[in-house]
Amino acid sequence: MIGAIGRFIDQSITNVGAGVKGAGETLGGATSAAGDLAKGMTDAAGTVARLPLSNVVTGSERCALAPNGAPDCAAASVTLCKAKGFARGSSLDISGARKCPASAWLQGRVPSDAECVNESFVTRAMCQ
Repeated sequence: MIGAIGRFIDQSITNVGAGVKGAGETLGGATSAAGDLAKGMTDAAGTVARLPLSNVVTGSERCALAPNGAPDCAAASVTLCKAKGFARGSSLDISGARKCPASAWLQGRVPSDAECVNESFVTRAMCQ
C-alpha cells in the first residue's frame, strides 16, 4: 500500500511537471507570435515610409456636389492629378470655404445663409 501511494505521488509530480512544461511552451509560442506581429508592423511602417513622395501633388481643384449635397471629390482628385501629368489619383487633403456673393459685402450688409454656399477643394492628392 505504501508503494502504491509512492507511485501515485511520483506520477502526480510527473504530470504536474509536464503541465508546467506545456504551459511554458504555449507561452513561448505566444511570445514568438507577438514578436512576429511586431516585426510585421515594423515592416509595414517601413513600406509606408518608402512610398514615393513624387506622386503627391498639390493644387486646388473644386469638388462637385453629390446628389445628397455632400462634396464628391473623386473627380476633382483625378483632374488635379491629370493636370500634373498623371492618369488618376485619390485625395489626401481637402479644404473647405464658404462662398458668399461680393455684392452683399459691397452693399455693406452681411450675406444671409441662403445666399452663401459651402465649397470643398482637393488641395493634395496621391497620383498614379
